Amino acid sequence: MKKAIKFFILSLSAITLFACSSTRAESEKVRVIFDTDFNYDVDDVGAVAMLHALADLDEAVILAIGISDRQ
Repeated sequence: MKKAIKFFILSLSAITLFACSSTRAESEKVRVIFDTDFNYDVDDVGAVAMLHALADLDEAVILAIGISDRQ
């Protein structure tokens, strides 16, 4: 019984690690279209700053940023 439990845990761990591994090529950049509502909330400002930081590191390409003031 202990062998079966160990095998199950090991198998589950291997499946989890395999599922979480990156299949994307290292040179492939994420293409982003960001839609936001900048109104009175500052959380989107941080998100745009992080997006630009990723673009500066050549990990993302910003295709467009849409801004809406309606809720």
